[in-house]
Amino acid sequence: MIPIATLTPALDDRQASVTLRRGGAPYCAVTCTADELVSLAAEMQGVTEQSAFSSPCWLGPLVETLGSGARGRMFGVAVRSEADGTLAGAFPLAVTRERGCNVVRFAEFGVTDYTAPIFGPAFPASAAEAHQFYDAIRAALAGYDLIRFERLQTDLKAYPALPAIYPGSFASRAVGNVIVVTDSVQSYVADLGRKFRKEVDRCKRHIAATGPLVLERAAGEERIAAAFGWLEQLQSQRWEETGANYRLDEPAYAQFYRAVIACGIPAGFAEVITLSAGEVLVGAVFGVRSGDRFIVLRIASDDAQWGRFSPGRITLLAVMELLVAEGVRTFDLGIGDYQFKRRLGADTFGLADLIVPLTWKGAAVAAAIRAKRVLARQPALKRLADRVRGRA
Repeated sequence: MIPIATLTPALDDRQASVTLRRGGAPYCAVTCTADELVSLAAEMQGVTEQSAFSSPCWLGPLVETLGSGARGRMFGVAVRSEADGTLAGAFPLAVTRERGCNVVRFAEFGVTDYTAPIFGPAFPASAAEAHQFYDAIRAALAGYDLIRFERLQTDLKAYPALPAIYPGSFASRAVGNVIVVTDSVQSYVADLGRKFRKEVDRCKRHIAATGPLVLERAAGEERIAAAFGWLEQLQSQRWEETGANYRLDEPAYAQFYRAVIACGIPAGFAEVITLSAGEVLVGAVFGVRSGDRFIVLRIASDDAQWGRFSPGRITLLAVMELLVAEGVRTFDLGIGDYQFKRRLGADTFGLADLIVPLTWKGAAVAAAIRAKRVLARQPALKRLADRVRGRA
């Protein structure tokens, strides 16, 4: 990424604003600094329903770690009602340099599963208003080449007009995974079938043979650091064994998660929860809360000792029991098509991507991205294209 200041001088002098007056509710879109964006997030907490990834306990650490320095600088676009200045929404953004173009993305840096704006009281209530809202954002970003928003969450019930602010969006290859517990976790497990319930009981008995199962919500600086450090170590080892490129143990990512924990646990936003058999750790979960929704962001278990007994599944079910008792009903397992999510009966929900060229250079890049997506869905066409390019 390259610093925003080198791409758009208007960001510093506050000249990047656009007002639209096509009837209905006009909007003014103004660029803002990353710090101002975090302040807006804090102002809207408790005022309007928000995505967990719009929390100041998420965006603040993002600005401090991944959103500054070598990775580029975050900025925002705040959209307000011109009638009275009420906030309609704000977008955490960053710029990447791709194929010679300045591409505007959501500032997610590989850690945010779903992207959504900070919602304000004046957020569009109709499709007509949503189109004006979108036009204001697009005009405010006219100095760039391409808008590329990925993994957009568009199904938030509080905002039925949300899909309309992304005209021309299409289904993302990524999907979310969610479990809704309407009664108790025991009832949920039973509904998954007798075979599954018996398997869960068998695994719990084998793990509990080492010692009583104890679920602990990490509290206190030392206990939190120890629990999360153990989770990080197990995850890193597991990915190393697969040979995959793993970035979450890089210093900036480690700093980010620790900053979320430092801010989020006292605020009731973040959780680090461990399951032990006696004095022996079995598994750990790190996640964030938003209303009655808990998003599982990282999970690890000691498969070397209990791999045959699904320690990750047993840990997650224990965490679900704890949180259901506190009013949580929705357990979001994030993106990624992993087998354990299917076995737990998670339902998928769709996400959206948006590609909007703003210049002729952006149009060429957008066309290449779309062509690549089409080829990915059509293996025969991809083989033909590879032969034409001499790759087969």
